[in-house]
Amino acid sequence: MLAQRDGIIAAMGERGWRVVDVDESPAEWWADEFLEFASDWSPAGARVVLTFLVDPQHGGLRRKGDAVWDVVAAAERPEAPTTEGPCLSLGRGWQDRVASFVAELEQFRTAERR
Repeated sequence: MLAQRDGIIAAMGERGWRVVDVDESPAEWWADEFLEFASDWSPAGARVVLTFLVDPQHGGLRRKGDAVWDVVAAAERPEAPTTEGPCLSLGRGWQDRVASFVAELEQFRTAERR
């Protein structure tokens, strides 16, 4: 999961997003990590939260980064697991999909303008 996480952060950096908050050990069983980003591009300060979701079918003990299957974006930190909003599957071929996922995050910048 670390390679995917680092790849997403790098791709977002190329599109004017920077990490402003990280929760590496959330209390929620369904989240491996929350990353909050702020836009450096116009409108500066727009926010998006990425949730690294744990596979709900995973059973037993889990180490950090294990059984993470999807990343979902939202305007705020979710209170429950959801795949509503832009999603990126972290399975095979994720590198081919990361650019379109990051492009979808533009909606969080335009939402700030409304």
